[in-house]
Order: sequence, then structure tokens, then C-alpha cells
Amino acid sequence: MQQKPSEKYPIDKAAEINKILAKQKSEASQYTLAIEKGDKALASGNYSPALLAFREALSIKPAEKYPQEKITEINSAIESQKKIDEKYITAVNTGDQLFDAKVYKLAVVAYSEAADLKKNEKYPQEQIGKINKLLDEARSADENYSQAISEGDNYFTNLKYTEAVASYKKASGIKSSEAYPKTQIEKINELIAGQTKLEADYQAAIVAADKLFTAQKYDDAIAGYKKALELRPAEKYPTDKITETEKLIADLKNQQEAYDKAVADGDRYVSEKDYSNSLNAYTNASALKPSEAYAKQRISEVKAILDKDKAEGERYLEAVTEADKLLTEMKYTAALASYQRASAIKPAEKYPQEQVVKINQQLAEQKKLEEDY
Repeated sequence: MQQKPSEKYPIDKAAEINKILAKQKSEASQYTLAIEKGDKALASGNYSPALLAFREALSIKPAEKYPQEKITEINSAIESQKKIDEKYITAVNTGDQLFDAKVYKLAVVAYSEAADLKKNEKYPQEQIGKINKLLDEARSADENYSQAISEGDNYFTNLKYTEAVASYKKASGIKSSEAYPKTQIEKINELIAGQTKLEADYQAAIVAADKLFTAQKYDDAIAGYKKALELRPAEKYPTDKITETEKLIADLKNQQEAYDKAVADGDRYVSEKDYSNSLNAYTNASALKPSEAYAKQRISEVKAILDKDKAEGERYLEAVTEADKLLTEMKYTAALASYQRASAIKPAEKYPQEQVVKINQQLAEQKKLEEDY
């Protein structure tokens, strides 16, 4: 067919076709660009921009299945992600609540669930790390607390109250909310206050008992030491003093018995006029109890008697010796006088009396002879 340049219709149709072709080319380019943008966003997990891109592509080419499939895929992924997000948020919130309540082990379970849902999220991992640190610190605190309590209890059992208080204070510093160390410190303070009074009472009892002991009030002293021992049964001093005092009492009893026997012997010897033995007995008595006046007095009396006896003995011996000599010389009258003097000195002595009798007989015989002569 021969073209007619002057004809307008074909020219308009050609222009219209070109316009359509240009539009189709532009739409294809926009479609391809939208698809590429959607694929790239989807590959990065950016669902919202991907969804917008695929929707744009679908609006350009509504008949295309690919963008529709991608939109369906993204909506499904978004729905799944929404469920994951909800579970994640629930797990994180549960973990936070348990963390605030210091229920750390269950909090770790919740944060671990959240971390499994969203492995790229740092928060649950950070919380788990924080809890592990807190649990390690708590474990260390528990160990240090238990050790401090054990030390405090050991010191308390062994009555080392100062050391026990230090250990309980250390434990209380580790766990300030624990009542036990505070209760133990209060108990120790009460015991120390009681010990202070006990010590004062004990010392007062000892001082009083010592004074009685010094004053030789031994029975009262023993009672005082026993009172001190009741306050402190483990103390050695009052026990030793009781033993010492009881021995002194026994010794004094023995001494008194020995003294009484010596005095009784002395008195008996005096009654028997055995003054030498009586002097020995009184001397023994005075040695046993130097402060007793009776024995000393009796010693003085017996010594006076012995001195008198000695003087009389000397005079008696002198008179007898003289009389014997005179008798030997047959000086009967003079001898008689000397024997009589000796008998007067010691009336109990038989010898001068017998000699007097003999001389008198001799004198009588002599007188008779003279008269007969």
C-alpha cells in the first residue's frame, strides 16, 4: 500500500503506539527496579520496605505472580515474626520481673528462651551475663558468710567472745539482712555484761575469803571460797585455797590435840610431883602453841618448884653429908642435929629419919651404960 503523507490517522496511530511502547518499557524498568529492591530488602530481612517494593511491582504489573507470591511470603513471615516478637517480649518481660524479684535461676530460663527466639538480640544475653555475675557474687558471698558464721560459732563455743563478735560482724556485713549474726552479737553482749558482773562478784568473794583466811577464820574462809567457786566452778585458785585451808584446819586440830595432850601430861606429872617430866611436857606444849599463856605459866611455876627442889636438895645433901661425917666421927649429938635438919628439909626422905632413930638408940644405950657404970 502506498503511504499517503498527508493522511493524519496513521501518523496518530503510530504516535500512539510509540507512546504505548515507551510506557511499557518504563513500566518494565520500574517493575524490574521494584522487584530488585524488594528482593534485596527481603534478603536483608527488612520486610516493610520489601513489602512496599513488591506491592509497587504488583501495581505496575498486577498480573505478575512473583510479586504476589513474595507479598504472601512476606505477610506470612511478618505474621511469624510477630508471633516470635510477642513470645520474645513475653520472655523478656518475664525475665525482667524475675530479675527484679531476684529469682535469678528462673530469670535465666526466661532470658534463654528470649535469646533462642532472637539470637541477634544482645539484651537477653547481657542479662544472663549479669545474672551469672550476680550468682557468682552471691555464691562467693554465701561461702564467705558461711565461713564467717562458722568461725563465729566456733569462737562462741570456746568462749572467745571478742573474736566471735568480729566474725559475726563480718558475716553481717556480707549479708546485712540476716538476723542470726545480729542475734548472736546481742547474746554475746549480754553474756559479756553478765561476765563483768560475775567477775566483780567473784573477785569480791575472793577478797572477802582471803581476808578471813588472813584473820585465821578458816571455816568462814572456806565458805567464802566455796561461794567464789559457785560463781566460777573452773577456777583453780578457790579450789586450791579450800584444800590449803582444810589442811590448815586439820593441822591445827592435830596441833590442838597434841597441845592438849602435852598440857594434860604436864598437869598429871605435877600432880605426881614429877616436875622434870612435867617441865618437858609443858615445854612441848608451848612449842606447839607459843601464843598460849597456860603452858608458859606452868613452865614458870614448875621451874620455880624445880629451882626450889634443887636448892633444898643441895641443902639436904649438905646436911646428910655433914651428918654422915659427924656420925663417922661418933659425934652423935651434932650428927643428930644435922640429920634432923636434913629431915626437916625433906620430910619424905627415910634415910635421915632412920639415922635419927639409930643415933637416938645409940645415945640411949650410951646413957644407960654411963648410968650403970
